[in-house]
Amino acid sequence: VHHVRGDVGMMAWNSCAGGLPWGQPLDQRRDNAYSLCLDTPVDDEHEMAGNPVVRMRVRSSASFGHVSVKLCDMAPDGTSTLVTRGMLDLAHRGVWPSDGQG
Repeated sequence: VHHVRGDVGMMAWNSCAGGLPWGQPLDQRRDNAYSLCLDTPVDDEHEMAGNPVVRMRVRSSASFGHVSVKLCDMAPDGTSTLVTRGMLDLAHRGVWPSDGQG
């Protein structure tokens, strides 16, 4: 069970900004400290391309909610740089044919 603070995710959101880094702070550590984070250690340099995909199961007693996902690059010094982000209003679950519920 992961309980979320109401202010988590604020470091990665500015939908009106036009240029990199989209108006967000370069370092995402403040949000990461209160988020569910999954880390994959990488021993050598990698290049990533394409659209990231996240699959999850969410259960809530609330009648509405949102899921927010961020992909960050973690530097050896702990700095967390936002690569991309996505958000889903759970009221739209089942709207998209690709989500298996549509």
